[in-house]
Amino acid sequence: MRIVLAAAFLVATSTLAQQTLKINAPVSHELSPGSVESYGIELKAGDYVSGLLDQHGRTDLTILAPDGSPVRHYPGPAEDGKRLCVFVADTPGTYRMEVTTSAAQPVNYTLTLNQVLSLDERLKPKPWQDPNPSPRMEALRKQAASGNADTKPFWKQVTAEGTPLVESIDKDPQHQLVTFQWRETPETRNVFPIGSFKIGGRYPLDYVFHQIPHTDVWYLTVRLPTGARLPMVCQ
Repeated sequence: MRIVLAAAFLVATSTLAQQTLKINAPVSHELSPGSVESYGIELKAGDYVSGLLDQHGRTDLTILAPDGSPVRHYPGPAEDGKRLCVFVADTPGTYRMEVTTSAAQPVNYTLTLNQVLSLDERLKPKPWQDPNPSPRMEALRKQAASGNADTKPFWKQVTAEGTPLVESIDKDPQHQLVTFQWRETPETRNVFPIGSFKIGGRYPLDYVFHQIPHTDVWYLTVRLPTGARLPMVCQ
């Protein structure tokens, strides 16, 4: 009797042998009815996890917390297909993704861990992108990013040419890119225009100037009708 019980115990634990999932490293298996495939993921509190389950046959996926409590359950539909599976780790530890099937015959599946994002990464603001990129200002931005933050030649050119900077738009002769500049002073915190400068009902937050990092250059580029004239004050 002891030998029989020991054999049964070995069979049960083998179905729960835990494998480790790695990002963008798909695992594919054939799953027999009544068996369990378990995958471990070491997470920190606040981590966001995204995975993809590609099933061929009814496949169920359950997410378990480090203490064994269920976090999410994805019951599989009967038809084949791919399903996105996501969850957020409330506490640190090893989470498990358990794959089972309620089908009467073996099924095949591929499980892929697509992404793990920390709480800091999720809350980090996206880099600002200029909706109206000026070629001249983008060139200055790249210059500063390369380590050359000397803006004296730029301001010398601005003084010689005057402001605002006007640039044509490829394949759109009816409009121009108009860039207003502000040279930073010790008191500069924010810069925005005041005047008859309202386009599309967005004012004034959409027209706040942006600083080119590591320089004293603040600017705003807008798309205006060619030949447009308007009074403008920056502060």
